[in-house]
Amino acid sequence: MQFDRTPTRANEHTFFVAPEGNDEHPGTMEEPLATLAGARDRVRRVLDGEGDTTVYFRDGCYRFNETVVFDLRDSGSPAQRVTYRAYPGETPVFTSGVHVTGWRRIDAADPGYSFLPEGARRYVYVAEIPHGLRLIRNLVERSEPWLERARIDVTDLITTSHFKHCDMVESEKWDPPEEKQVQEYSRSMEGLSNDDSALDLRIYQTDYNMNLLPVATIRGNRLYTQVPGTYRLAPPPPHHRAWKGIFEMCWIENVLEGIDAPGKWACNTRTGRLYLWPKNGTTDIYAPSLVEFVRVEGDIDDTGPIDTPVRYLTFEGITFTNGERSPWEEGDSGVQHDWGMADKGNALLRFRGAEHCVVRDCTFAKSGGAGVRFDLHARHNVVENCLFEHLGHEAVQFCGYGIGSKDANQSNRFVGNEIHHIGRIKWDAPAIIVWNSGHNLIANNHLHHCPSKGVLLSAPRSRAFTKDAPMREQAWRMARWSEVGEEARAHVVRREARGKSRRVVDVDDQVCAPYRYLRGNVVERNTLHDMSESMWGDGIFYVTATGSCANEEDRNEIRDNYIYNCDGCSRDQQSGFFRGIYLDSFMGDFGVHRNVWYNCTMLFEANFLALWYGETCPRANLFYDVSHGSDECISGELAEPLGTLVFGASGEPTGEHDPRVEALEDYRRIYRGLDALPGVVEGTEQVKRALRGVIERLGDVTPG
Repeated sequence: MQFDRTPTRANEHTFFVAPEGNDEHPGTMEEPLATLAGARDRVRRVLDGEGDTTVYFRDGCYRFNETVVFDLRDSGSPAQRVTYRAYPGETPVFTSGVHVTGWRRIDAADPGYSFLPEGARRYVYVAEIPHGLRLIRNLVERSEPWLERARIDVTDLITTSHFKHCDMVESEKWDPPEEKQVQEYSRSMEGLSNDDSALDLRIYQTDYNMNLLPVATIRGNRLYTQVPGTYRLAPPPPHHRAWKGIFEMCWIENVLEGIDAPGKWACNTRTGRLYLWPKNGTTDIYAPSLVEFVRVEGDIDDTGPIDTPVRYLTFEGITFTNGERSPWEEGDSGVQHDWGMADKGNALLRFRGAEHCVVRDCTFAKSGGAGVRFDLHARHNVVENCLFEHLGHEAVQFCGYGIGSKDANQSNRFVGNEIHHIGRIKWDAPAIIVWNSGHNLIANNHLHHCPSKGVLLSAPRSRAFTKDAPMREQAWRMARWSEVGEEARAHVVRREARGKSRRVVDVDDQVCAPYRYLRGNVVERNTLHDMSESMWGDGIFYVTATGSCANEEDRNEIRDNYIYNCDGCSRDQQSGFFRGIYLDSFMGDFGVHRNVWYNCTMLFEANFLALWYGETCPRANLFYDVSHGSDECISGELAEPLGTLVFGASGEPTGEHDPRVEALEDYRRIYRGLDALPGVVEGTEQVKRALRGVIERLGDVTPG
């Protein structure tokens, strides 16, 4: 492709980067630079406030061995936007992958040979861990979507149980941390194939929570983790498995004993070697060396009211791949139930103090951590037309400050993106996390084949307003207690209920609402299918702990989405109830309007709106061939649905079918929107046919 290098303005700056370039070059087409860091430094010399600056990356791989940081010196402005983008028609790839070479078929002389399952020994290959690396947590084969780290099931050996100090799993967040770092078994677990410190413990503790914790040591029948679990290291109690048989619930990972199928692997620090049962040979195996490739970081005032963000940076058309996974470490904070990490450098591209930054037409693929995250101060940023696939954690996270008065994460847009097969390592990771962040738009995205929730909207629940009762989740460590009035200071107290002792907090949840900023978010016109394939305790859309909604524009809304082929019956699922939309307590007013559900099976309420105060009037939600375990498609004490439409598989009205003339324009809006949904969509003709009948009966007008 011929590229026109003529500047659009006389003072526009253009630079070029190529894998074969040199950072001592001037950055011309003929003499390109070699690295992102080199380009950043060259751009700093020309930023004078006027004239856009564009850096073009030519085709090829750019290997990162340390994070490239953009700071206030790299800010653009409305008059001088700074863009790092792919050269037209080419695909620059940012990677930290180290090529693993020297593979050989294992033989009996290898110290790991005897640990392998007997049926695997003839298929396993071995190579030395690349120089400079030690414990590899993610391995990539270029021609395969994903390689699975080997693990062994220890569910039936566990003797640890819940409810030592209380009768409620969620109250265990206040149990002594050291008690949540030990798991006991019915026999000794010593003598595994790897160093203890190279192992991870993977465990479902509830139907909505999974921990992956680095192991410290194993002594006899006790395993100790380096950091506490969210709850006690016991499998889910029976009532959390009510809808499912007892499946595997706990594993020890990174062991040779678990290499029992093609694509399984382990990194053995005892022998200094990688072990792999390859799928397609061993020529294209890469080990990542870096978690965070690029960080855009402004001046963050952790304790004060004012941050100074980096502004007007754009990344466009770049592929980010082969990143490492960041483990849980001492001092980390988790968002609700530790579904995500708060203010943590676990994404390929991270913004921490940023405004008016754009990520466009980029790909985030085959990496151990998250795709993109926006931490603390993040306003008016945009992620659009990007692809997120085969990631270990979530695709994107917008994570504001903790409890307090600093409302700095807001008014961002996540639009037109595709997300699939994320959460490959952290199975309870939502595809999109919005935590203590407001007035964001999540629209026109295509989400499919994800292990857990599609969209999480969450903020600190009243249980986190306990200064005298530390916890890891709810980003408790990020709370700004000096900004919290005494009326919202909670204390953990014990109460007796039905003869059992229960820990609760003694504060009205509505009093806590002004100190959290989950307000005004709009989730609309998204297509979702084949969701909640591994963890399904909390639905496809999950919301809790909204902020105050004194103004209409502060109400969060889930509207005009199309959801199909979500049945809660994947063979990989482990436990739990399956809902569609779950507004889970600790919250007030909310809007749920014009969502369409086609060919779905719910094992609990389809839409359960458990508001604690305020009200919601769900308008014109449509259910076509949706079975569910309760008597109502939409339920909740403070929810009064209007105009709900329910059709059976044949398109005939069933159950709660309640067409209303007041919702006629809503029905027309649904009809018009069915032809403009993102992604691959099934069932729209059936839905349109059913809708057309309702609209014509109510208005005697064929919808346009």
